[in-house]
Amino acid sequence: VTRSEKVEPLRSSHEKSNMKFALALVALLALFSTGFAQPAPEAALDTLAGLVSSNSNFSILLAAAKAGGLVDELSGPDKLTVFAPTDAAFEALLAAEELTAEELLGNLDLLRLILGYHVVKGEVLSSDLSNGQVIDTLIPATLSVLIDDMGVFIVPGGGEPAKVIGADVLASNGVVHIIDKVLIPPTPGAAPAAE
Repeated sequence: VTRSEKVEPLRSSHEKSNMKFALALVALLALFSTGFAQPAPEAALDTLAGLVSSNSNFSILLAAAKAGGLVDELSGPDKLTVFAPTDAAFEALLAAEELTAEELLGNLDLLRLILGYHVVKGEVLSSDLSNGQVIDTLIPATLSVLIDDMGVFIVPGGGEPAKVIGADVLASNGVVHIIDKVLIPPTPGAAPAAE
């Protein structure tokens, strides 16, 4: 038996092991890339902005945060709570209002108002919420909390309640609660959100 004959079975075994490793790596990368987009370069992954930018279910929210100038605040050191509507929530709003995403993103005053209504100062975990609780947002308007046997809902002063469909997604500078609707701020002179 020559030296090359002894090495050949080892090479085949080694090549098979490398092939299995490569296939496992490709499968793992595919698994982790599903539902996630590339993070925005200005947002560290452990911040609120990083969490939003790393999940493709928040692409409209991310575009809105960038257009509205909110990315820096979501990347900053201050603790915040974000009630984050999914793309499906934004798409439903846009369809109901007969708007395009570009039209919404182009109206900076409205965009900043809507975005600010989804952000609360401080870290508010789901365990901190109680039925009837009133929460101050970044804009001068409040949200109410409704907890019943159907789940936890965030009740805006100007629209339908949004169900919390994912709670307590932690970041270094706060927490994200995923909601199924876009929260509409109340119009001036409107009645406050129900308690």
